[in-house]
Amino acid sequence: MAKSKNHTSHHNNRKDHRNGIKKPKRNQTVRIVSEFCKYIRVFEL
Repeated sequence: MAKSKNHTSHHNNRKDHRNGIKKPKRNQTVRIVSEFCKYIRVFEL
């Protein structure tokens, strides 16, 4: 009896790139806090 196929990635790369691989959307408030983090530390002193 033939072995069954366990895995294939055929055509999946093309399907993934069809709409473009996008990074997950990050929260904008987190980005703003991280940008001003070094300035906040300076002002606290």
